[in-house]
Amino acid sequence: MSLDRDMMILGDLEYWVDYLRKTVNPGEEQMRRSDVSLKVWVQEAKNCPNKKRYYCEISLDKALYARTSTKPKGEMLFWGEQFDFDNLPSVKSLTVTLHREADKKKRRDKSSQIGYVTIPVAELTSRQLLEKWHTLSPPSLVNSKSSIRDSKTELPQIRLKIRYQTVEILPLACYNPLVKYVKANYQSLVEGLEPMLSVRAKEDIACSLVHILQREQLARRFLCDTVISEVPKHENLNLMLRGNTIATKAIEAYMKLVGNKYLHDTLEDFIRLLLDSEDSCEVDPGRLENNAMLQRNQCNLVSYCEMVWGRIINSHCYFPSELRDVFTSFRRQCEHMKKTEVSDNLISACIFLRFICPAIMSPSLFGLCQELPEDRQSRNFTLVAKTLQSLANFTKFGSKEDYMLFMNDFVEREWNQMQNFLKQISSSDHSYPLTQFEGYIDSGKHLSLLHSLLNENLETEDKREKFADLVPILNDIQEELNSNTGSKNLSHAYVYSILIFLTGDKMAEGGLRPPGNFINSSTNPSETSRNWAKWLEQYDFYMIATEKAGKSQEIQVATLLTLLGAQGQEIFRTFSLTNAERKNIETVKKAFTDHFAPQVKMVYERFKFHSRIQRPDETFEDFLTALRTLITTCNFHDDEQDNALMDRIVADTLSRAFLSSNCQDAELLEKLDTDQIHAVSAGILTNQSFRDKLVNAVKQDPAMQILDSYIVNGWPATKKACIEPLKSFWTVRYDLTVYQDLILRNNQIVIPVSMRRQILDIIHKGHLGISKCIERAKNSVYWPGYQGQIRDLIESCSPCQENMRANTQTSFEPHEIPDYPMQSISMDVFYLDGTEYLVTVDRYSKWPACYMLKSTKSSEIIELLKRQFVDFGRPEVVFSDNASYFVSYEFQRFLEDYGIKHVTASPYHSPSSGLVERMNQTIKSCLTKAKQSDQSLFDVLHTLRNTQLVANYLPLQSYYNPGISVII
Repeated sequence: MSLDRDMMILGDLEYWVDYLRKTVNPGEEQMRRSDVSLKVWVQEAKNCPNKKRYYCEISLDKALYARTSTKPKGEMLFWGEQFDFDNLPSVKSLTVTLHREADKKKRRDKSSQIGYVTIPVAELTSRQLLEKWHTLSPPSLVNSKSSIRDSKTELPQIRLKIRYQTVEILPLACYNPLVKYVKANYQSLVEGLEPMLSVRAKEDIACSLVHILQREQLARRFLCDTVISEVPKHENLNLMLRGNTIATKAIEAYMKLVGNKYLHDTLEDFIRLLLDSEDSCEVDPGRLENNAMLQRNQCNLVSYCEMVWGRIINSHCYFPSELRDVFTSFRRQCEHMKKTEVSDNLISACIFLRFICPAIMSPSLFGLCQELPEDRQSRNFTLVAKTLQSLANFTKFGSKEDYMLFMNDFVEREWNQMQNFLKQISSSDHSYPLTQFEGYIDSGKHLSLLHSLLNENLETEDKREKFADLVPILNDIQEELNSNTGSKNLSHAYVYSILIFLTGDKMAEGGLRPPGNFINSSTNPSETSRNWAKWLEQYDFYMIATEKAGKSQEIQVATLLTLLGAQGQEIFRTFSLTNAERKNIETVKKAFTDHFAPQVKMVYERFKFHSRIQRPDETFEDFLTALRTLITTCNFHDDEQDNALMDRIVADTLSRAFLSSNCQDAELLEKLDTDQIHAVSAGILTNQSFRDKLVNAVKQDPAMQILDSYIVNGWPATKKACIEPLKSFWTVRYDLTVYQDLILRNNQIVIPVSMRRQILDIIHKGHLGISKCIERAKNSVYWPGYQGQIRDLIESCSPCQENMRANTQTSFEPHEIPDYPMQSISMDVFYLDGTEYLVTVDRYSKWPACYMLKSTKSSEIIELLKRQFVDFGRPEVVFSDNASYFVSYEFQRFLEDYGIKHVTASPYHSPSSGLVERMNQTIKSCLTKAKQSDQSLFDVLHTLRNTQLVANYLPLQSYYNPGISVII
């Protein structure tokens, strides 16, 4: 394992430190231990000479741990910087040393120590913040000329805030009753504690609850229940989440937990730019010395607001998936409560009032910068945050802040963008890349803290009576803590592992290094397979050399997965293995070998075969040879190969009639059925009335009649010799043929001018978008320039333009391709305009089905699936996500009764449900546009089933028969 030093500096160090802790001591959570942490705020210093620059160093037991930024001494010397030290070894003393920075203008000048203060940790036993002024002791009397040695000069002082905490943590199993209680009663616990807690206690308890329930995968439900319970309490929507409640503190803690990377990716560059800039955004005339600067400052403020707002609205594509799910739940709950108008204000209050705007106002508190901004910078941040908050509140500036009135143009102009952004980050549309929380949560630590906090705040008898079921649990934990005050502290080993890690060495056992973490960075499947084989050989050698090959199968599997790392463990979760197979090392190794083996993309290979047509200058024998070469990679059975070859020849004979009479493959010719060719030909248009209308239009079009004669009797020698309307057919002249009074270009019908508008309207029905409408037309119709006309039609369509959005690509799952229609299906539920829909997609034909749901109860979904099984047959495998209605006991029992295998997507592996997620996007988009054009869900499904989605076939053809007739 190796790590780039820069990546650590950029903020991923915490993840790797937690990873190292678990590597050094994988059983840490199952043993008793102590967790030591220290927070130090270096606030300010006084009694220091002016016009100098100063910095502080923080040492623990004389070992240097941190250093502040350098600040000049003016009217005051202020840092306001915070330092957090977690997982410390046993510490006896804290030392803060004040230094004067060397004058860069003087070559011989050096940094000098002004003084120091040493604080024994024994004086910091309380968990509470201790803030006071400390007088600095002078260093050794070497620099006797220093002004601070003068007896007439006061010694320097420094103001520090310190919080030292030692947490005794029991084995995780000891907290099981508390976890069970919290999971079952968090709502009543929050409601009961709310009136009796201080603001600080609310923050601590909310933080612990969020971490514990996130580890238990219940954080989303907890937040939804607690935050939504606040909605009825506020008649004024602008007061939402402004109080210091547990719900407010919980959503703050959750956003910091899962959204920290998002915050840095979105704001860090902007914060750094504004910190480095000399611009002023001050627009209050009362704060300006010279009003001539006002107009320029106003322009600066508008410019910076547009800059940060642009970064925010473009951040929806990498918005944290778990936070998106929480906001989606908020929106649904508000709609169920018939308070739809509340949802935008609630989500806005969460993301802007409690997260983004505070981070802009105080970037140092959110780790976006180390030093506290200077007064001018801080004022710039405040004005930008004030503008964003007004935009998020959907309110304009009033007379109380008349100097901000000029920003109302910006605020009003961006209201629609704000609404769109709030909808995007609270949409169940999973087309965006999943950005999941990957950090480590120390459940034992947070459970221990929660136990201590509950004990402290339930000290009186009347308070404990309200929680009669909880008190015995707290007492049992306290007895366990009192039974043994010793703890196993592995901090020295942990620090040693950090040193090994930072020097680039790999951990070893008995001097033997394990194979490095297998990370597949190659895009070449063959190279990936070779890399895996080499790594697996190294793994086998390592297991033999360390005598682990004789261990139990389960231990060997665990060792393999540990060495593979997070990526390998995610791949392992996608394997369809039984519990017994998951514990068999050879089975697991084979599963990984199969996974990394080069995979033939069968769909693409068959697409190439089915799309191969005979060229005008190509003999039939050469064409047949090319088909035989292509079919070898299509994995057809022997009997399927001949049928597929005949289908290909029949299809090409229909469109081009290049089958030569001197073909030498007599065996294949004997198998060809000319009746089959005529049957396929007759299936081009089965609607007789439409055929007659089209034939009449062709006969009444003089240009089409001349085109008919060109095809039958031969084309002129040059393009110039053709009549003007037909010159555009010159490049495709060899593709044209006449059949039953219709003109065909390969398998497309050439449409006369008089019917083109009608055909365009039919193609556009369903509002599929430009690319799909063009694909749809390619299967049936042709005239010169038809693609451009389709594009113009859609670009002038109001419903299509109003609902247009960026086309995001969805990764598709690496599961086996089914052998026949409805062998396996994918399903999901999406939400649109107050209604929930169940979507199923046949993984073979891509045949979509969609049903309106009255509710998302498992029983209703089961009834709809039964109806589908009656119409289309029972599948062997069903794919879904881990939604509660798909993993409930009732749904699992239904699948077992029907003998259907259920494969669920990994929570951290979005591509495993890519097919149905992509269909969700398509149906939602089409349905939104269709409703604006008075069309129904059935129109959308009809259009999708007749639109090419895979290979050369439409879902309708793939499901029923490739030769089935399709009319646009």
